[in-house]
Amino acid sequence: MSSVMIKCPVTGRAVSTAIETEPNSFRRLPKVTARMRCPACGQDHEWTVSSAWLSGEPRLVAKMPVQKTAAAQLASRNRTAASRSTETSCDTPRSAMVTP
Repeated sequence: MSSVMIKCPVTGRAVSTAIETEPNSFRRLPKVTARMRCPACGQDHEWTVSSAWLSGEPRLVAKMPVQKTAAAQLASRNRTAASRSTETSCDTPRSAMVTP
C-alpha cells in the first residue's frame, strides 16, 4: 500500500493525505474534490486525484498539448492575416462604399 500525496500550496512540501491505497485502486478513484487538514501548514486544502500521486510510485503526467514556438506562432498569424487581406480586398476604397 502507498500513501496518496499532494503538494502543500503554502509550503510546497509533499504531504500525505492519510489515505493508503494500491496503484490500481488509485487509478480508479473518482474525479471529485477532497479536503484535508495539511500537516505541513495547518490549513485546509482541497485536492483531486489529478493533483495527487502515490508515494514510492512513478508519477503519471497528463499529456499536455504541444506549444508552438514564438516563430511558429508569428508565422501562423502572418498566414492568417495574409489570407484575410486577400479575401476582403477590392479596388473600391472603403470611403466610397455605400452601406444600406
